[in-house]
Amino acid sequence: VGLVGMSVLAAAQPARKKLLFLTHAGLYKHTSLGPAEKAVIELGKTGGFDVTTVEGYKQEAEKLDFSFFTPEYLAGFDGLMMMTNGNLPMTDAQKKALLDFVRGGKGFIGAHCASLTFYNYPEFGEMVGGYYRRSIKQNAIGVLKVEDPNHPATRMLGGSWPLVDEFYHFGTAPWDAARPKDNIDVLFGNH
Repeated sequence: VGLVGMSVLAAAQPARKKLLFLTHAGLYKHTSLGPAEKAVIELGKTGGFDVTTVEGYKQEAEKLDFSFFTPEYLAGFDGLMMMTNGNLPMTDAQKKALLDFVRGGKGFIGAHCASLTFYNYPEFGEMVGGYYRRSIKQNAIGVLKVEDPNHPATRMLGGSWPLVDEFYHFGTAPWDAARPKDNIDVLFGNH
């Protein structure tokens, strides 16, 4: 393949997706934040996407710096992953940029304590689907029901799948009341 052929092949390859991963801790600095950044970077390498981190977990809660977080900066990413907690010191414009990013069709992943973020910004809680209230069980085995087995994100799971995790009780509904919630109620005997 000549130089021209290589440039045609390169042009035919889809651009790698880019993920921004935030690990800022406004309340509690989990020891898993650093290892989580490393794990997601490795997932990106094996999964074919690029991961950018800013090592937010290394900053002290009273000195969190989000000066980089602008609509222009976010525009360089296809997705945002947050393993954050607390009322992070973002301006209203930065919080709006986060929601606009997702409303504009970009991806969002809230990991572990993300539902414990921005209690002072209800629009974030609505986007995530609920705010953390307390842990129900830690390291419990739950069998989760797949509500939409035809969705691309769940079709490989079958009708249900076991998961060992720390299960949360949310202070607000984790999904629309019109959707079945008995899968969690039955799991923890709340029916």
